[in-house]
Amino acid sequence: MKTLSRLCLLALTVAALGSAACSPDRTPKHAPISPATPTTTPGGDPSPTTSGGDPLFPKNVFIGSKVDQPGFNVYTDHTWVGFEAELSAYLGRKLNFTPQYHDVPSAQREKVLQEEVVELVIATYSITPERAKLVDFVGPYLKTRQGLLVKKGDHRIRTVNDTAGKQICTVKGSTSAPEEGKSNPTAGQGNYLHKDAHFVHLSDYQACVDDVRAGNSHAVWTDIPILYGYTEAGGVPMEVVSGIEVGKIQLYGIGIAKEKDLDMSLEQNRHQPERCRALEGALKTFLQNEWYERFRVRFENLTKANPDFEATYKPTEDEVSLNTTCG
Repeated sequence: MKTLSRLCLLALTVAALGSAACSPDRTPKHAPISPATPTTTPGGDPSPTTSGGDPLFPKNVFIGSKVDQPGFNVYTDHTWVGFEAELSAYLGRKLNFTPQYHDVPSAQREKVLQEEVVELVIATYSITPERAKLVDFVGPYLKTRQGLLVKKGDHRIRTVNDTAGKQICTVKGSTSAPEEGKSNPTAGQGNYLHKDAHFVHLSDYQACVDDVRAGNSHAVWTDIPILYGYTEAGGVPMEVVSGIEVGKIQLYGIGIAKEKDLDMSLEQNRHQPERCRALEGALKTFLQNEWYERFRVRFENLTKANPDFEATYKPTEDEVSLNTTCG
């Protein structure tokens, strides 16, 4: 099944091959298209290798991603655009692999790693103790709290108190999703919304945005950068409610399978801890050299609303060292 999944993904990169017989939950929504990567890392450093001199990563690295997530990763004009797409491309340049994207729902991220459908998951994937029991993480590369997205000009929700009696849309499998009954016991206090807010859970954030635009829900609740991404997408204009920043701090990490879950008959799987540490080192250089400008460009509305965005959303290298789990 693992081999079939990979063959299906590769088949989709070549139009002449037509439709591949892939199972529905493993078929990417878009063909994986990426630019060729150099044989050396920027600055002329040699590509990372194993102790035996073999390449540390395969030529094509399949990455579970949100391929329709404005601000993070969107496929447009035969190009992947967004903060996570640029992070993936940077890792590819540093570690000598070509990213190949595979659309993955939030609730399936552990599964696609454990079943070796993908090597990495870079998909607004929050690091949590529960998830770290199932997969390893490198990161974080972004940290955030949660807010609310409404139709532009809709002022019915201006404070946490205003969410009482309102229908709030969020996504299945998201760690930022508030559970009914665990919201604020008292209006306007604590980390969540009003105790009388009503929640509906849909499959993805675009579905939630469409639900708000259709008038079925009053707002979308999730991490603030995700919300701002939709303010820069097409369609009915949306806006993030100013002054509402609540919920748990989410730390977005790069998911990687635990060594125990890999097929160790494959040579490339025998160096998983080395791969994990190589990703950690590359991520730290991304934070030093690329993070600020990439984030500023991809989340223009957010950075205008919060000029101190680097202090709010950028992790430190110490946070990466603390939260990375390699084997």
